[in-house]
Amino acid sequence: MTWWSWVIVWTVLVVGMLAMLGVSAWLLFRKLMTLLDDLGHLTESAALGEMVTSDTVPPVIAVLSRHAAIRDREAARRRHINERRHSRYDARIARAKAITRLDPLAQAALVANVRERWSRRRLAP
Repeated sequence: MTWWSWVIVWTVLVVGMLAMLGVSAWLLFRKLMTLLDDLGHLTESAALGEMVTSDTVPPVIAVLSRHAAIRDREAARRRHINERRHSRYDARIARAKAITRLDPLAQAALVANVRERWSRRRLAP
């Protein structure tokens, strides 16, 4: 190869590299502008979220609370869960008793209604 062919090859390589760097820099700049725009929206929404009204309750930090208060709060939560569980259980028992005490015609209508609902669920997309 002659010397001028090497000059052309290296010129094409350098121009290609500069073009690639320019495109990469442009894409990086656009991503940075998008990031800054999103950061501005985030700071605006964070400022709105920090506004405290009089009816908000600050979060309870367990590390700073007394052991008795944590134990009482956990006991109240468990009592509430047990009450809900027992109320659902009582409702199921009442429904089961109502179903078993039905006359045969009403029981057949109930079974037909349940079958119809199940068939509609299976056919629906």
